[in-house]
This record gives sequence, structure tokens and C-alpha cells, in this order.
Amino acid sequence: MSRIIAIGNNKGGSAKTTTAVNFAVALAERNFKVLLIDTDPQGDATFFLTGTRQQKRGIYEFFKGWDRDAEYNTPYRRFVQPSLQDNLWIIPSSANSKNTTELIKSMSGDDWEPVDIYDARIVEASADFDFTIIDTRPTDVTDTEWSIEICNYLLVTSKRDALSINGAKRTMSKCFSYIDTGNYEIRIVGVLLCDIDKNSSAYKQNKTLLTESEFSHYLFQTEIRRSNSIDSNANEALPIVLGNKRTNPAIDYENFTDEFLQRLRRLEFVDEIKSNFTDEE
Repeated sequence: MSRIIAIGNNKGGSAKTTTAVNFAVALAERNFKVLLIDTDPQGDATFFLTGTRQQKRGIYEFFKGWDRDAEYNTPYRRFVQPSLQDNLWIIPSSANSKNTTELIKSMSGDDWEPVDIYDARIVEASADFDFTIIDTRPTDVTDTEWSIEICNYLLVTSKRDALSINGAKRTMSKCFSYIDTGNYEIRIVGVLLCDIDKNSSAYKQNKTLLTESEFSHYLFQTEIRRSNSIDSNANEALPIVLGNKRTNPAIDYENFTDEFLQRLRRLEFVDEIKSNFTDEE
């Protein structure tokens, strides 16, 4: 079963990309086949997993190769590259990534909305993988909204600061607005707090705000602790779960991955029960 996971927060610098690459590596280590899609023109996820920020063929070319007549599609495999980790592949950023949204809009027509094109191509690529992780852009832009619309599961990341937490709340509210229409089958898996110093007053204050909010039950028990090793590994283009497995963040990302999979199994079990109940009616 293929699962499409969007990682989001309206605010930039909220650990989306760091989480995307480390989570992807941890899943691949557990023998899942994982595809990571880098939608951000900055190419940070591409840098983490390939050593360069932009490839000749990437997300822009991936969509340019789509045609509503499937007979003329360029096979998506031409745009998928291996990463540093076994079982993990990436559709990278390219020099044209910043033009991806406008490209997709130009390809739409009376019978195909842009989000339908976005959905069709990503679903096509996802079929060969257990997990497809979409690393979304750090602003509330069109292709980020498309990613949330078409995903099966939303993972929200947030750092300890109030702006990042507010960004997480806005992202979840956006997702709820889609769910409330009854036209989307999105599940919010949870909110992951990152770059945490549990002894700081800011952490304690903002954690209290979250635990007392309507989003409290979405918080993961696992939190990603702050460490200078995350920045040093980023400079070396190496996810911390590959480079420094004994550091606190690496241990935390491994534990988070196990907790995520537990939540996912519960969600899928509940969905299966609901489906069976509906079928019986």
C-alpha cells in the first residue's frame, strides 16, 4: 500500500526539511521503499540526500513530462534518483523548480484542474513505493496547498518559538478546512516538536500553550532535542541519522519514526473498520 505524507508548516525554518530527510532515512532503514519529493527551489532536501542543491532533471521536469493522455507520459522513473541510503530515492530540486507551479497551471484545462495534475503525477510515481514524503515549501504557497490536498497523511513540524507554533496551527486549520468539506481523505498524524531545549523557559511556556490548545492530542510524545550536530551535519550534506547515530537528535528521530508507524497502524485500522462498516450498510 502506497502512502503519501506531506510535511508542513506555514512558517519557514520549522524543521520540515530536516525532519523529511531524517524520517525518510529512518523509514528506509526499516526496509520500506521510500520516495522523497523536494518541492522547494532552495533544494535543501536534495543537498542532504545527493550532495548538490539542484540536479539537471528534477521536480519541474517531472511534471513537464506528464500528459493527460498517459500514452505520451515521460516515465517518472527518469526523474527519480538514488540517495545515500539504500531503499530511499528522491525527485530532486532543479534549476527550474521555482517555475513548477506556473507550469502545472499552464497545463490545466476545462477537464483538468492544476491540483488534479499534481495529484495524478505524484500518485503515479508513488505506486512503486511504500511511502512518498513531500517536503513542502516554507510558505503558504499554491503547491504546498496542493500537497496537503492530495496527501493521505499530514505531518506537521514545529520548533519551540511562538511563530513556528502559530504556523503549525495555521497549517492544521487549513487541513481541517479541507477535511470538513467531505471531499478529502486526509489524516493528520500529528505534530512533531523539534529543536527542543526542555530546560528553557520559552519551551515550557510554549509547550503549555500547545498542551492546553485544541491540538494537544496531536503532539507526538517524542520530541527532537536541540544539538549543534544537526547544523554541522547539514553543512556536510548528511542526515544526522546517517552521520551521528549516537547523538540525541538521531536517537529522537529513530524513536519518532517508530511512534509514527504505531500511530499510522492505528489510523489505518480505524479506517478499515469504518470501511467495513460502510460496506455492510
